[in-house]
Amino acid sequence: MIIYRLKNIALFLLLFFAGGCSGIYNSRMAPVKNNIAAGNYEEAIKSYKKTGLKDEKKSNLLYHLEAGILYHLAGEYKLSNYFLKRAEWLADELYTKSISGEAAAMLTSDKTLNYRGEYFDYLYTNYYKLLNYLSLGKFEDVLVEVRRINHKLSLFEEGTDPFLHFITAVLYDYNNQTSDAFIEYKKAYRAYKNSPRSLLNSLSLFCRETDFSRCSEIENVRIKEYSVPKNYGTVIFISETGFVPHKVETRTEASIPLKYRKKHPAALKDIYYLTVAVPEYSLPEESVKGVELLLNGREDKFELGSDISQMVLKHFNDEKPKIIARAIARAVTKYITYKSVKGDGDPKGKSQSTLRSLLGTSVNIIGAVTEQADTRSWLTLPDRIFLIRKDLSPGEYRFRLNYLSNRAGTENSKDMNFSLDAGELKFIVIRK
Repeated sequence: MIIYRLKNIALFLLLFFAGGCSGIYNSRMAPVKNNIAAGNYEEAIKSYKKTGLKDEKKSNLLYHLEAGILYHLAGEYKLSNYFLKRAEWLADELYTKSISGEAAAMLTSDKTLNYRGEYFDYLYTNYYKLLNYLSLGKFEDVLVEVRRINHKLSLFEEGTDPFLHFITAVLYDYNNQTSDAFIEYKKAYRAYKNSPRSLLNSLSLFCRETDFSRCSEIENVRIKEYSVPKNYGTVIFISETGFVPHKVETRTEASIPLKYRKKHPAALKDIYYLTVAVPEYSLPEESVKGVELLLNGREDKFELGSDISQMVLKHFNDEKPKIIARAIARAVTKYITYKSVKGDGDPKGKSQSTLRSLLGTSVNIIGAVTEQADTRSWLTLPDRIFLIRKDLSPGEYRFRLNYLSNRAGTENSKDMNFSLDAGELKFIVIRK
């Protein structure tokens, strides 16, 4: 009976290990990111289909998130929203932890768990849905996404993403939802360390045109500083640049916490240090340090709307102690499993003792090899988002963006055109 149980344990771990190994996610996504950087979005989609991510059930959410951005960039907005809607549904479903999955992860690694996403994944799922609906001319659906973004922002620390507060404020403002617009303008204003001129101008116009009494709650807003003729339209230029940093694996030598040694004194009395694998983020590339707009013979500088990379890094650093603690607990669990299988010798029979030793060694080796950090993350998100608001008379326009690069000076994008009607609100989003 003992031998039968030990065989089952070893067989389970061997099969789990054999089926659980997959290539490094970052390297598989490299061709996709290269094609995005080059503006070859159709090729990026082809490269993405070759990653095999679609067949990895544990990364189902991640598969839909990446696909959502790729089809958005390719201009296939309905298909993009199909994937993003699925992603949102999956994120809600995965919000409840899987006890069985957590138990398996304690014997192998967090890579065996379903990718559940981070809070910025949840926020930017709706941001890209919002952009898709704007491109499709479905303003009622845009407002649905605005409300969803605001709800999600309310669940996290105040000031998480002032850019999204600003975007939703502009859309509420355009739809004459005065109270909602003011709340989001106020949150954006207080969350930004240095409020962009686009926000200050929007807030100034809002307070002038609505004569909203609560505007006095916002300090230092010069309501009469900015004005626009009644027949003008508004363009919000958004420039998304680069990619968020990716995760890499690091090996950490950590002391077994005293609470584990007290709980298992016999097994852990001679072991004080373990090697555990934990994820760590690479540094942001920051290949673009600024963006300039050339319009009507005038040059204006974009301002930083959102530094997604810094948001990602801050969140990770806040969570890092928990990640390390979980990795240490996993290493201890593997060692306890090894000791329980191997035993300290079996006086009832040499054959069982030998088998225990062999199985214990197998468990030890498998435990060491499966000690891998979970380096999955939404890699096609931009590094930073720049923005600028322009209020213009109705007409046809031609513009160009200049990207100020950290690597090789200035790189010009191609010229682009747009038309603007009186009183229209238009978003122009460009990915670099």
